[in-house]
Amino acid sequence: MRDVGDLLGLFSSLDVIVRFVVLLLPGFVALAVFDLRIPGERRKFGEMGVALVVYSLLCDGVGLLYVWITGVKPADPHTPLWQFAWFTLVVGILVPGAIGWFVVDLREFLSARGFALDPMPKAWDAYFKRLSKSDVPLLLVVTLSDGRRVGGVWDKFAFTSTFPADEDLFIGTVCQLDQATGQLEGVIADHQGILLKRADVLAIEARTLIVPVQVDAPGPTAQVEGQTHG
Repeated sequence: MRDVGDLLGLFSSLDVIVRFVVLLLPGFVALAVFDLRIPGERRKFGEMGVALVVYSLLCDGVGLLYVWITGVKPADPHTPLWQFAWFTLVVGILVPGAIGWFVVDLREFLSARGFALDPMPKAWDAYFKRLSKSDVPLLLVVTLSDGRRVGGVWDKFAFTSTFPADEDLFIGTVCQLDQATGQLEGVIADHQGILLKRADVLAIEARTLIVPVQVDAPGPTAQVEGQTHG
């Protein structure tokens, strides 16, 4: 059976590899997973030192427990290759990935109780994240700065930018609204979508669609009323 010693021809020191897996790789993976869930500015390597150390130390505790339970000695050249690979997968990828993912949930839990700041950098991001969790169709009623109202469906054809990009909103399914009441009158057929800039938006309201709209309808749908989505 091949062991870790077979890798010595490719790397000058096995100890260097183990140090990388234990000290640096967990932090990189945890930060990468965290950044997948929370919008933010691109991280600068020089400013990641403390975060890398903190995340890696958390993962190292799991790594020590793993070594104690399994008896694996990752720095030993006679350790079977599959055991070294499994150690790298667990300590270097799976554990830090889970920590990076659930740190977001922990911050949201603490934020809801007033013990921490919300991880979302802007209300714009938090608002659309909430909409994305809805399991019912939503009608967006967008009031523009000039008083006009634009309607659209929040669905797979809609998209919004996130921090640090400038806020803008793309609506793929555009609807006709009653300008006085904001009620849905129908879908605008053969529309390719509308792009709205934050500077032109005064307010955005999300309403639950009582009756789903027909995106591919040849003309306006039947009258459908909406109610404010809480």
